[in-house]
Amino acid sequence: MSTISPEHALIYIMVTMSAVDRAMSDNELRDIGTIVKTLPAFRDFHEEKLIPAARECASILQEDGGLDAVFGLVKDALPVRLRETGYALAVEIAAAD
Repeated sequence: MSTISPEHALIYIMVTMSAVDRAMSDNELRDIGTIVKTLPAFRDFHEEKLIPAARECASILQEDGGLDAVFGLVKDALPVRLRETGYALAVEIAAAD
């Protein structure tokens, strides 16, 4: 299994929460973009990597065992100090829809 960056892990969390109903709404996509632009956790993340990262996550989610694979990648990539941030971002995206 490959590894991802902590920033990618946070994006994977948001994309997974957004895709839980099998559709990503415009509000959810807008909120993910705004979060990546403004949250200090993404200060070293290049914004142009957002769409490819979201597509990578969506592609993994479509595979057999994809949800478990995404959770494994996120668990391995996300440092303890960002776990509450990941939870908060999941809640933020869930509330967007």
